[in-house]
Amino acid sequence: MINPRWVRKWLDDFIEVFAESRHLYHFLHIPVQSGSNRVLRIMRRGHTAEDYAESVERIRGELGERFAIVTDILVGHPGEGDEDFELTVKLVEETKPDYVNISKFFPRPRTPAKAMKQIPTQVTKERSRRITEVAFRVMGERNRLWLGWSGRVLINEEGKRGTVVGRNYAFRPIVFQERIELGTFVNARVVEATPIWLRGEVVP
Repeated sequence: MINPRWVRKWLDDFIEVFAESRHLYHFLHIPVQSGSNRVLRIMRRGHTAEDYAESVERIRGELGERFAIVTDILVGHPGEGDEDFELTVKLVEETKPDYVNISKFFPRPRTPAKAMKQIPTQVTKERSRRITEVAFRVMGERNRLWLGWSGRVLINEEGKRGTVVGRNYAFRPIVFQERIELGTFVNARVVEATPIWLRGEVVP
């Protein structure tokens, strides 16, 4: 995980390292939190929505459309108005992250945000519901890019109901019905895509 301002500051270096290395997942977790610069200033995040959006655009433009981006969104922070929230929705729709961690603001004791005027709980819940809907649509679109892909996958965890899960070069989770020993590399083809995971089959 890395703050968007540092990604943008060192973007040339990031791109060079990812382009030259065969040992790095093509994956970055860049938590933007909000699409509104006004809200980001209230949060004291130290970055802008443009730091995130322009970095994502350039990374995928130079390293490939399948480069995986994970981000975090926080809704209901004090000071977040309807227009601010709509900017967040727009940012998710335009930058198309591969996965979005969504949180509802909760005031922590002895923090500046605790003393601010709070967003009504129902408003925060509705914003969370809507951004989740948007995120799942985008995540599904991103995962469908992998349908038919074939390549090397590292099996690295046990899944549910007897499945195993592996990761490809972009750290995308691929579920297999076969029993495969953890730590094994397999050649696989993606045959199904959902917003959360891909399903793969082992191929020769």
